[in-house]
Parts: sequence; C-alpha cells; structure tokens
Amino acid sequence: MKQVIKGLEGLDGVKKAESGTYDAGVGTFVATVDEKRAVTFDQVKGSNKFTLDWAELTIAGDVEKGDAGLTLKARGSGAKYTLRNRAKKEGEKDPPDVVAQIETLLKDGRLMRVKGRLTKEEKTGEVLSLESAEAIKGKK
Repeated sequence: MKQVIKGLEGLDGVKKAESGTYDAGVGTFVATVDEKRAVTFDQVKGSNKFTLDWAELTIAGDVEKGDAGLTLKARGSGAKYTLRNRAKKEGEKDPPDVVAQIETLLKDGRLMRVKGRLTKEEKTGEVLSLESAEAIKGKK
C-alpha cells in the first residue's frame, strides 16, 4: 500500500494521499488535489506503478449549458468536463436520463451533487459519464 500512496503523491497537484481499506487485492485510497489544478483522466489513472479500475472524484464547480451540451467547469482550476448520460449496462432497459435531471435542477436554480465516472475521449476530452444527480440544500 505504501507504493500506491507514494505513486499517488507523485501525481501533479496531489497535496496528500492516504489509504482507506484494502481487502483481497483491492484497495481504496484518498488523494487530496490542489483545487487550482485541473484533474485529468491521465492524472487520475496514474503511472504504471499501479492499476486503477475506477476513481471517485469530488469537483466543486458550475454546470453550464451550451451548444455542445452540459459542461462542468471546476472552480479554482477552470477545467471543463463534458457531462453525458452513461452507457446502458448489460441487462438494463435504459440508463437513467441524468442530463434531463440536471437540466431541471438548473432551471430551478438548485445546487446539486452529480456522480459519474471520469474518462478521456479523443474527440471531446475529459468526460464525466453520469450515474446520478440529486438536489442538495440551498440554491445558487
């Protein structure tokens, strides 16, 4: 686990890394990133020192609607992430329409928490494939 923590701490912009749980070869780790740095898929994926299956990120920012759809613009770094509904899972009728939920929350001026997986696409760059969106206390 120490190697993974060292690997995470060596990533650009990471201020601190610590371990969570580790069981049967699967570990959880928390990395605190300087809010003025853009978090990129390549950065999260890390180097060849370890294998990352997925990452959960907390990015404070503002959702903007433009011609290309929804974008999350991170506060501090100004990095932009394209927001889109995730792909249909095997055996699932349809994935949830999280984009529509976000658009409704935007119209109501609500603060929200969105969850998804960060990936990188050649054409669109950093993409957050959405799993869910929920209103949180307060308004913009």
